[in-house]
Amino acid sequence: MQTMSDEALLAAIRRGDGAAEREFFDRFYPKVLAWCRWLGKGRVDVQDAVADVFEVAWRRIGEFRGDAAIATWLYAITRNVVRGNARKAWFGRLVGLDPQSRDGAPSPDEALVLKENAKRVEEVLVTLSEAKREMVMLVDIEGFTVEEAARAAGVRRSTAGTRLFYGRREFFERYAAKFGAEDGA
Repeated sequence: MQTMSDEALLAAIRRGDGAAEREFFDRFYPKVLAWCRWLGKGRVDVQDAVADVFEVAWRRIGEFRGDAAIATWLYAITRNVVRGNARKAWFGRLVGLDPQSRDGAPSPDEALVLKENAKRVEEVLVTLSEAKREMVMLVDIEGFTVEEAARAAGVRRSTAGTRLFYGRREFFERYAAKFGAEDGA
């Protein structure tokens, strides 16, 4: 089978061609995997990040205008996904929600640190607007997807995403200003 050009591949995907979707994944998976490893620097689960990149790509494939190469477009998605996943992982470790951050139950010392971190997080969360705090809590603490959080809050996905983006940014800026940056966030 002859390899399709990127343009022909996109056209076939937009027509619903399953074989084209598989070729797209096979063609770009090695690059996305390498980018996730490089950008993640051990701060994210690489396979989760790869899956998230392709989820975003499938959702946005119809929006791709072709102003840049597909690889360039995918790199931009990868960069944003890895950054978001790194922030979520940091936030999870901070409040003790990241299962990879420890083995089994926390020791008494770890439990004390987690309790103190939870107090700090709460101190900063209450400074966010209600709408932004809701999105940060639903997605980063409760584990909802942005789509699920949007439905729960009764807003459009784009509104939820915007609130989450600015809520996270404000949270991290305020947390760093109040307590100092932690763990490379």
